[in-house]
Amino acid sequence: MFDGLPTEMIDFFLALRFNNNRDFFEQNRVQYERYVKEPLRELAEAMGPTLTEIDPQFDVRPARVVSRIRRDTRFSHNKDPYRDHMWLSWRYAGESTVDAMGFYWDVSPEATHWGFGYYAENKQTMDRVRRRIVAKPQEVLDLFERCGVPERFALQGEAYKRLAVPAEAPEALRALYVKKGFYFENATGSTDFDALFSGAIVQRLREEYLRVAPLYNWMRGRQME
Repeated sequence: MFDGLPTEMIDFFLALRFNNNRDFFEQNRVQYERYVKEPLRELAEAMGPTLTEIDPQFDVRPARVVSRIRRDTRFSHNKDPYRDHMWLSWRYAGESTVDAMGFYWDVSPEATHWGFGYYAENKQTMDRVRRRIVAKPQEVLDLFERCGVPERFALQGEAYKRLAVPAEAPEALRALYVKKGFYFENATGSTDFDALFSGAIVQRLREEYLRVAPLYNWMRGRQME
């Protein structure tokens, strides 16, 4: 049974933020393994049944779900070698992070966030969504209401600047219509760390993920013609 993440995880992230170098990390590798890596793998394992219930094709192996703390700095202006936050992500085996649509959860010293969507743009999916918005707008509006959009989950993602929106698209769906890609994230970052440290995060995430699961399946095309 998952009993919660240790408070020392946040302490480690904060210390790493101000000592972001290899010497500090190696000197504190034992703390990283004990308070960050292993607890996150335990959380990933505890969440596995929920994600499999939503989509049996998700790769729920903890080693594939938990992010790496080491950053790839080859193409980044930020040369800090380590992240001061981590995340869990569920996608199909073999899919890259750029191409995959999946669920995620992250934690930093400031807040936690969760939701689902694409890391980058996906024209094929969005073209299908646009056709559905025009053909059956009420279906999409009903789905948004059922899944708590935008009250509980806010639409995010880069938009086209000059894409014409047909008159048939309701005002409430125009933001989705012009997206290059998308993700739906809990409307405000959660600072309820009591749930995080007590283990209640498993039930909370289960409820949140199941709430938005119909929208995930719709975006996968399983309920579209």
